[in-house]
Amino acid sequence: MGIKGLVKKTDGKYELTAEGKEVASGIVEKLGKRAELIKNRLFKPSSAAINTTFVDGIMAFF
Repeated sequence: MGIKGLVKKTDGKYELTAEGKEVASGIVEKLGKRAELIKNRLFKPSSAAINTTFVDGIMAFF
């Protein structure tokens, strides 16, 4: 990361540069969207039967 200019070391401490903060906020935004997508798909009522069947199938092998 230091090579790309995203992180700098000052007085023995690492900190993000302005570009690093921009990249990090983009990553956080993408992770938030992905978490919301997973939450909506995994925990909606219509997914309960599919999830149960999938888990039961996996548990049958162990």
